[in-house]
Amino acid sequence: MGVFSKLGVYQELFRLRDFYLAFAAAVLALFSFLIDYGSPNTSLLGNILAIISVVINGAPIVWGAVKGLLEREVNVDELVSLAIIASLIQGEFLTAAVVSFVMTMGGLIEQVTSESARKAITSLVHITPETATVISGDEEKTVPIEKVGVGQNPDQARRANTGRYPHTVRVIGS
Repeated sequence: MGVFSKLGVYQELFRLRDFYLAFAAAVLALFSFLIDYGSPNTSLLGNILAIISVVINGAPIVWGAVKGLLEREVNVDELVSLAIIASLIQGEFLTAAVVSFVMTMGGLIEQVTSESARKAITSLVHITPETATVISGDEEKTVPIEKVGVGQNPDQARRANTGRYPHTVRVIGS
């Protein structure tokens, strides 16, 4: 949560079921780390916890990579899947768990912030004016916004009717 971030975006993140799954997998990876901390070798329990974490967070990434390859749509899942699989082959189960957690959380944050941006754009579309008041001399005429064009007499002032706030604009180009 950055200094300039909106808390509402993160509140939306906390409403996602996938966030809690990712968090549970992260807790398993943390326990795996703590169990084996300071030991020269990894324990069976530590490995099992890390593998469960990888299954929870990594399996959807690998499955997304397989689907992407079958549909001939390349994305970051292929690269992350390679990192996860390579870590598993090397016996670095905790590394695979951490990689899958970081990428899952990144994807969830991207999903929530993208939705926030979509909502903001939709709200801007709703305040787009449908009509404008064209003022020419002493005469005012309400016209559809599409009829207000570029290249008309520059002495004419045009006012967009949004119903939210009045403002006057002069169309000089597009």
